[in-house]
Amino acid sequence: MHQPTITQLFDREAIRDCLHRYCRGIDRADEAALRSCYWPDATDNHGSYSGSAGGFIQLALSVFKTQPRNIHQLANIMIEFLGPAEAAVESYFTALQRGPDEAGEMRQMLLCGRYCDLFQKRE
Repeated sequence: MHQPTITQLFDREAIRDCLHRYCRGIDRADEAALRSCYWPDATDNHGSYSGSAGGFIQLALSVFKTQPRNIHQLANIMIEFLGPAEAAVESYFTALQRGPDEAGEMRQMLLCGRYCDLFQKRE
């Protein structure tokens, strides 16, 4: 069995911290928290959205700033190092989102899925 290095253990924790910041940022519509999760040149393929991470953040804020608080939870975070500066990360999520439907009636939606991310360590 492969013994992780101390650096890999620190990197794993930094990745988990980034994932948790993202969930908290989405749930609270916190722009600074969301921006801290992406490199400036990052892209995001998130359901019906595919483009710059900055564009996704603006889209998410336009939706979640106007709606009640949401809840995201993560599980089964698998981290595979592809080299000293990259990791492929797969995490399962559950999200409870509340908001008005087309008729203005408050609805709850339970979403479950998987995030597949490529993390890069720079400088």
